[in-house]
Amino acid sequence: MSVIFIYIMRPDGPFNLFLETIGLVRFAVPWRSDPTWAIYSVLGIVTWKRIGFMVLLYMARMLSIDRELFEAAAVDGAPWGKTFRHIALPQMRAIIQFSAVIGFIEVFSFSFAWIWVYTFRGGPIRSTWNLEFYLYEQMFQQLNIGMASAVAVFLLLVAVVVAVYRVRAARQELTSS
Repeated sequence: MSVIFIYIMRPDGPFNLFLETIGLVRFAVPWRSDPTWAIYSVLGIVTWKRIGFMVLLYMARMLSIDRELFEAAAVDGAPWGKTFRHIALPQMRAIIQFSAVIGFIEVFSFSFAWIWVYTFRGGPIRSTWNLEFYLYEQMFQQLNIGMASAVAVFLLLVAVVVAVYRVRAARQELTSS
């Protein structure tokens, strides 16, 4: 997908042509080679990659909520916003937390390939580096095994803390219901 987005996000590529066509010429920038915009284009690609899975999860959860709850709210005259906030959101809390945890871990640990391929090894001027890319740089380019190990342990600890938080939240939900 990175290779496809390299083509799409070129200065003369389809995305910039689309922006020019709809009158947003000032946003038609060199997405991959401009240090200001490169990280945003990587973020856009990662978001695009995840959005289908997240929509599937949210739709599955929404369809599994008991319809009688929504019908009772409608009979009571509750507006759509309050119905969503007081009925749907509490029912979707677990899915929202799950997607947040998975997204958090993915940003910290699974974006190396996107950055490597899409931005030509972390460029321009290191503007798209994250901790995972820094770990790679320290280990394989600088041969600084100690720093690379410290970054790896930090990434592991962050993932464990987030996972423990999610497990505790799930336990609290089970005990409260």
